Amino acid sequence: MLNLKQGVDILSEVGGVKSIDEAKSIFNEKLDAENLAKLDKIKTEDALLKIANAIKFCKPDTVMISTGSPEEMKKIRQMSIEKGEEAPLALKDHTIHFDLAEEQGRIVDRTFYIINEGEPVSSLGKKILRKEGLAYVKAHMAGIMEGKTMFVGFFSRGPAGAKLSLPAIEISSSTYVMHSADILYRHVYNTEVYCQIHRIGS
Repeated sequence: MLNLKQGVDILSEVGGVKSIDEAKSIFNEKLDAENLAKLDKIKTEDALLKIANAIKFCKPDTVMISTGSPEEMKKIRQMSIEKGEEAPLALKDHTIHFDLAEEQGRIVDRTFYIINEGEPVSSLGKKILRKEGLAYVKAHMAGIMEGKTMFVGFFSRGPAGAKLSLPAIEISSSTYVMHSADILYRHVYNTEVYCQIHRIGS
């Protein structure tokens, strides 16, 4: 079984942001007033530090915080059409996205579980030790969002507040990825999951 919060946190390590004061300084630099106001409602320090580290390491030009409102979901869907990540269908408010044939369900020879020494993984999954994953991220992913907008969404994998559910932060420069999360997961921006509960997996 994979264990949460064991070993070095890769995002914290590559971003280097350790304090809330430093995180807030990064937010003030990268977020406009509207998105700062939305992020200000998030009180979970682990969540704020993860977002700040992602911004510092990925270096996006701008950051959009998604609350999951119908207006924002519509905006993200429209942006995805304009970027060419999705195409409109004849049915009102429906779009389509095409993956390459090789990408159906992931490109299996380049998708890895990051594990600690001794943690078991299904024989169907590829794995990489945490220290090797850290080295790869440092070498290949710094500044990966330069010239782009970073989208940040707050979701729950499972019913919000249920014992076995997991809160999750979606951070991506892809509007299609954010639109997919809108469809697949429960938005929890306006719940206590991120406003008060301090429980974020690494």
